[in-house]
Amino acid sequence: MVRFVNLFICQLMVFIMVMGTTAYSQAKKELQELLYPTKQDSVQAQPESLMVASAADTSSMVRVPAGYFIMGSEEYDFDERPVHKVFLDEYWIDKYPVTNAQYALFLNGYLEKFPADSSKIQTFFDEEICRIKRENGSFVVDSLHANHPVVGVTWYGANAFAEFYLKRLPTEAEWEKAARGSDGRIYPWGDKI
Repeated sequence: MVRFVNLFICQLMVFIMVMGTTAYSQAKKELQELLYPTKQDSVQAQPESLMVASAADTSSMVRVPAGYFIMGSEEYDFDERPVHKVFLDEYWIDKYPVTNAQYALFLNGYLEKFPADSSKIQTFFDEEICRIKRENGSFVVDSLHANHPVVGVTWYGANAFAEFYLKRLPTEAEWEKAARGSDGRIYPWGDKI
């Protein structure tokens, strides 16, 4: 699980879902419970509604049906143990990674909408490894990397991106189900690279 989550946070692999009717604080609490589950939390229901918000664009999203899936691993990090069954309600998740161009567009939109929070953007990404640079007050991407997945984004930057587009980050369980499927595969396509 951790390797999946770390990959997600480091590369912001677009698996960002639409914010439903669950309040942000409740979603944050549930995320904490899913990131650090106890044995009694192993089989746990998800928020009642993760349905698509009307203001969000769902054209590049896929529906993940409700149901059980196998979560965890006995072979990797200790915090992935034990392997257990988890039930998730239906949810929607983005199909494609966030590109550098999309993230730069967000940063410019954020600056325009929240000019008083411009210093906050420094916490959104690592300028040394990200392909997005600030020039003349705007964020730009070199044309060779515009359609590459954005890298070097912090959790704060990923969360701000999601909220800006009326979405939210997936929980660890939601991310793992979307990445592995419901039958315990290591990768979406199977168990071998």
